[in-house]
Amino acid sequence: MANANPSNVPVARTGMPRGCGTARIQGAVYLESGVGNTGLPLEQFLYDPPQPFDPDRHIGVDIVPDGKGTFHVIDWVGEAHYPMPSDFLEEGRQHGFSRKVSRNLEFDKLTANSLILFAHAKAIITNAAELAPYLPEHRLRGRCAHFALTEDEAHFNDPNSSCTRLWYALAEANATRSTGDGSLMPVREIAKGTTYPVEALPASAPEAQYRSGIIARVPISNISVVANQDGSHKATAARISQIVTGIPVLERAD
Repeated sequence: MANANPSNVPVARTGMPRGCGTARIQGAVYLESGVGNTGLPLEQFLYDPPQPFDPDRHIGVDIVPDGKGTFHVIDWVGEAHYPMPSDFLEEGRQHGFSRKVSRNLEFDKLTANSLILFAHAKAIITNAAELAPYLPEHRLRGRCAHFALTEDEAHFNDPNSSCTRLWYALAEANATRSTGDGSLMPVREIAKGTTYPVEALPASAPEAQYRSGIIARVPISNISVVANQDGSHKATAARISQIVTGIPVLERAD
């Protein structure tokens, strides 16, 4: 049965501007992952290095089997709204992930073990070796997901590895933030009030070359159905609740 009270579920935050827009659509269905709100390090959900993925189309949502009896969701992150993978991931770190899906998605294939795999057109930097000498390593070490979790410096010693820290060097600053000591830190604003620090490469660095791939995989915390004023969302929530296994279905105001 759908639950209107999400107090015991790590839901994504709503009501604030996101890179893909401000308001959620009444009656629409969203897959959520509240990992960014739980205190868990986002880095444990990243692929470092990102995994190659080159399908014919770079849009929409697909449900795919993993060969072990579980189905997962592959969601293409729109480059128009999130030009760099770090834009999407840092928004998720601060607010959790909320991704609109069709009301006719094959929810019966999803279980508590299902994941959302996020794909992006700029996941992999194919000329990482050319860019490596220009990286401000001392300020980007923490942006390497592998190092953040293991303190293993393998990526730093492999110039051919497309490490996650490269995203933060290639994402251009579009604002500044005070550091508290009177200096200003370059940051990238994804939407109003949502920013993250970046470390730009020098102008002499080669232009980055990209390949699409999988950047992260996160658990599905819940499925949310946004309330309609006429109450018609309740039928959608009830239907999904009857066919999905092990994932809470919530009715949310926005």
